[in-house]
Amino acid sequence: ILATEDGGETWKLQSSAPQEERPLFDIILIGDYGFAVGAYAKFMVTHDGGKSWQPSEFIVRQDNDVADKTLDDEEPLPFDYHLNGIARSATGTYYIAAESGFIFRSDDGGYTWQELPSPYGGSLFGVLPLDGEKLIVYGLRGHIFLSENGGQNWEPIETGTTALLTDAAILKNGSIIVTGMGGVILS
Repeated sequence: ILATEDGGETWKLQSSAPQEERPLFDIILIGDYGFAVGAYAKFMVTHDGGKSWQPSEFIVRQDNDVADKTLDDEEPLPFDYHLNGIARSATGTYYIAAESGFIFRSDDGGYTWQELPSPYGGSLFGVLPLDGEKLIVYGLRGHIFLSENGGQNWEPIETGTTALLTDAAILKNGSIIVTGMGGVILS
């Protein structure tokens, strides 16, 4: 994790652990509080604006109606999938988009996470909270899904592409832009 205080003229290393072979994929910082997420459920927390980072346990509350994913009739899987993207809504709810269609929500500031119903079994690379309880998730093969109720239900959004979608933003005029591999830009 690198940080700058002068608009990118200089950078300071805040955290590094290449020997772990668990890269970080996304970071969010709101004031002094923040998270970094990455490979194999890597989850780090800062309480001092990113000056220091501590590894933390990614705690998922089990909801048997939603969670309980199994693989070939085995026991429920321990969570060690990649956490690909993290975002925070205007109301303070955090969301994580992850590998294998996992989507998580935290209503307690990121201390615990609840697995949400997923509309897709492929990897999701990002989440973008919109107004109120609305949000989109996006990922492999051009998939975008919209939820209007905080992730409880999802509907597919036609994109016209099969490119891996990598990032999204809301412009000042309210338009949503989603970017992807191969120069894909969706509006």
